[in-house]
Amino acid sequence: MRKRKGFALAMVLIVMVFIIGISAVIMDMTTNYVGSSQSTIDHQKLYNAAQSGIEWGKSMLSVNSDDVDLTLKTYISTSADIFAVLSGDSEPLHDKGSKPVFEDIELTVSILDCNYSPPSIFVDGIPPVALPTTLDPGSGGGSAFQVGYSNIMDPNRNITMTATPGSTKYYFLIRSVASMKDKPKSYGIENMVVIWK
Repeated sequence: MRKRKGFALAMVLIVMVFIIGISAVIMDMTTNYVGSSQSTIDHQKLYNAAQSGIEWGKSMLSVNSDDVDLTLKTYISTSADIFAVLSGDSEPLHDKGSKPVFEDIELTVSILDCNYSPPSIFVDGIPPVALPTTLDPGSGGGSAFQVGYSNIMDPNRNITMTATPGSTKYYFLIRSVASMKDKPKSYGIENMVVIWK
């Protein structure tokens, strides 16, 4: 009889260790899934906030397109040298108006003018130089490929742009960065915008 009682106790202990082991694995998997889901949610929130910053920047350029200073700028030491400004004003265009506000996300939007003289050395993070280009008055207007846009990669989805002969294209770069206020996570988007004048 005693041998059987000892055997039953050993079996109960083995079964308990097995159940505890399975429970630990299930808890670890659940924790990983929850962490992964939260990371995906944070990423989506940051992406949406950054995209709203791009749309806000586009609207600022659209609303103020007649008043934007289009003179050649010179990059000296910081991106502030090439911020888009209104004619006769020194305050950056992206500091005017109210950017979208989020409860747990900080949004930074910069509107940079690509019409500038670049520095003599390489500087990381500045937009490409894109000097204004004028449509040949003898061309009769018409459409043109938007070089640098996704429709070049997929010509089946080409968007045509029409312009009056003699009008000029001015290029701007909108940079939007969304950062979590309580976590070290951020997401940035850049978008080139062309204004015909």
